[in-house]
Amino acid sequence: MKTNIHFTELLRENKYCSSFEVVVDEVGTIKSFTSDFGNETLNDIQKMVNVLVRQGGITINGKGQVIHIDINDIGDNEYPYYIDVYHNLEDGIQDEDSVIPFDQELIDEFIIG
Repeated sequence: MKTNIHFTELLRENKYCSSFEVVVDEVGTIKSFTSDFGNETLNDIQKMVNVLVRQGGITINGKGQVIHIDINDIGDNEYPYYIDVYHNLEDGIQDEDSVIPFDQELIDEFIIG
């Protein structure tokens, strides 16, 4: 399935902050998601989640969960943008589960899936 043009441009331009709330099942398949922009497809977000799982940014714990993925601009000169991932736990959201530099290599992986 072709990646949505808006999502591709968002990633390639590397200048937008964005936020996603993703509901995944026990194996990491997305059941639903919401987005700040709302122009991404389920396939786009599934690719992003798959890459973040492979990179160790998202932990699949064998049961369904809600995950917050934030692309933000609070980085430094080397990596001005980062992706923060927060997992909803039974006792609430755990801050800074993972922080990953949002660089061109990661963007390319998101587009490929």
